Amino acid sequence: MVNLQLRLRALVRDVTGQDLIEYALLAGLIALGSVLLLGQAGAQVSSIWTQIVAALTDAATP
Repeated sequence: MVNLQLRLRALVRDVTGQDLIEYALLAGLIALGSVLLLGQAGAQVSSIWTQIVAALTDAATP
């Protein structure tokens, strides 16, 4: 039991993987932000194309 407690304490104090975890979290946040931003931009681009098609259709109709 004491050995388990010592291992847990050592594990809590161990920081060898901390940088990797921080970079992974940062990359995840950047990816999430990119997906949200591109999703919003995609909706706006679609709306603009719809307006362009409507304007061209109206201009082509005699």
